[in-house]
Amino acid sequence: MISTTDILYQLIILGQPEPDILKKVEEHVSKYVKDFEMEIGKQVVWSTNPASLDIQPHQAVAAIYFGHANPTDTEVQGMASRNIPILPVVDDTDHATKQLPPALQPLNAVGIKQHTPERIASALLECVSLLPRQRRVFLSYRRAEARSAALQLFDTLSARQFSVFLDTHEISPGVHFQQALWHNLCDCDVLIMLDTIEYFGSRWTKAEFGRALAKNIPILRVGWPSVATDSRARTSSTVALEEKDLSTDGTISQEKVVEICTAVERTRCLSHAVRNLNIISHLKDAAECVGGTLRAIGRNSAAHIELPNGDGEIIVYPQVGVPTSRALHDAHGYAIARTKLVPAVVYDHIGLHPSWQEHMDWLGEHVRAVRWLKLEDAAWRFADWEDRT
Repeated sequence: MISTTDILYQLIILGQPEPDILKKVEEHVSKYVKDFEMEIGKQVVWSTNPASLDIQPHQAVAAIYFGHANPTDTEVQGMASRNIPILPVVDDTDHATKQLPPALQPLNAVGIKQHTPERIASALLECVSLLPRQRRVFLSYRRAEARSAALQLFDTLSARQFSVFLDTHEISPGVHFQQALWHNLCDCDVLIMLDTIEYFGSRWTKAEFGRALAKNIPILRVGWPSVATDSRARTSSTVALEEKDLSTDGTISQEKVVEICTAVERTRCLSHAVRNLNIISHLKDAAECVGGTLRAIGRNSAAHIELPNGDGEIIVYPQVGVPTSRALHDAHGYAIARTKLVPAVVYDHIGLHPSWQEHMDWLGEHVRAVRWLKLEDAAWRFADWEDRT
């Protein structure tokens, strides 16, 4: 039997799901949590219309409600009274109110007609905060060769609730172009390289590609016809285009665009898992370097680190991408009842815009309940962590 202390996430199914849709969603959830080195039935539990709830303070909980013809508020009353996030899923968002109880009608629903099971699965994990709600993609391309395709993907991915960085759209006049570009690269989930004939012939696309690798950002290669995969990109996921997939105006066929979007969804989830685990690995090494230990990984990948000399336990909350003040709030909320030592948010500062780093430093000086921790400074800071709440 699994102990409730081992369970970090509870995912609850409400309503009347179609068995085939529910099966597909569960399969994708299972794939995604495995990327985080967790399993359904162990750290993540999955239950359908439970008669009662047993929720421990350290657990994160979210529900998914599958709409049907006769919805009632009693189906969600227990969840709503506890302020548990609920993701409404309906057949078609154009008729959402007919399938949802009044309590859920103000919420933005996900339509099975409009979205894939992958997107429903990732949205559920966003509700439970295993994945962030931000969905950011960086388009890397040669303007002379792939401008039309880049604009097409910008529009399509934006419609699918991705925040897409396109150099011609995102950098304001008068802003230092390269500093802004690298800052946005650091904050993306996936780099999409439009691998045209001269992609690696440009200093800047080569730099974008290389720095994505340096930041452990997964790369999705969209390969143009007759362009062989460069040795540098052989570990990247690939969507290969054929001549028939490109129109005379340089746009990509709708079938391939859908394939690219599906690949982005999957790669995005893998991205957060890989980058989280990379930060955890660095924290483990830093703790052991000064005689401490990594005791456990908690909800939202929070690292519980036992400091040397009996100083106590510090909870370090990894921040993938560009950190924000919200990360401080979330870390404090998670750690306040679990440790006497001031918790921390750890981030990789390399590549961040200088003005943003100044902002982080200012917050660190004025918000004393949580500390900022640069990843490369972790061991140095762990050796003398005296701040207490």
